[in-house]
Amino acid sequence: MHNWNNNYNRGFEGGHVLVMLTMLAFWGFVIWGIVSLYRRNASHVSTAVPSAQSAQNILNERLAKGEISEDEFKSRSEVLQAIHTK
Repeated sequence: MHNWNNNYNRGFEGGHVLVMLTMLAFWGFVIWGIVSLYRRNASHVSTAVPSAQSAQNILNERLAKGEISEDEFKSRSEVLQAIHTK
């Protein structure tokens, strides 16, 4: 009588290792894809152009701190208003 169990894995001895490595690679690519999409979407949000109102707030703060003179404040405020009204 022939014993079939002795020949079951012959020729495919490391098959379970190959399956495990394939699964790890698959899930690694899935996780990498999700992280890449998240980072790409997050970078678009953070690179938004600041509005003229926030620029005016910065000028107000700089004037209050004494970093710029009143003349410089007025000239820069006029430039911001001209840009904002376009």
